[in-house]
Amino acid sequence: MRLEILYKKQEYDGRAERLTKRMQALFPETRSLGIIDILLLNGIDSIGDEEAAELFADTVAQRVFINRPALVEGFMPDWQAALEVTCKPGVTNPLAITTVQTIETRTGVKLGPEALVQTARQYVFSFRPGAGTDPGKLKSHFYNALIENAEIITRPEWQA
Repeated sequence: MRLEILYKKQEYDGRAERLTKRMQALFPETRSLGIIDILLLNGIDSIGDEEAAELFADTVAQRVFINRPALVEGFMPDWQAALEVTCKPGVTNPLAITTVQTIETRTGVKLGPEALVQTARQYVFSFRPGAGTDPGKLKSHFYNALIENAEIITRPEWQA
């Protein structure tokens, strides 16, 4: 199961607002930036989709997309590039550990070795018309190559 969690109104996400200002200082052609938090839960039979969404999102302020990408559902309709950052294998992921503990506490069931819990964060960019920005140049500002993987995709690549 893939949960994509984002704020219903971008202005509620202070992280995105702060990063947008930073990116505009570095890359003036940046129009806006949005953030999508991602949870990947596989091999976990003790919790259903809706229960997971309820556990990990604030349903008043956030939207949850279950097994479907938020980018297709109208989040930042003018997006031009998306960067997804994940922890490298073997790197401690505190958010994943907390996710496991939350599921075990809620269900009363200890997760087995077949359970897979991963987290990711997507940074979604919009640029001013005619900017010609190389999204690859943005990548290094959003992840630590020693402990994280990052993949960037442009909208044309996504639609292909």
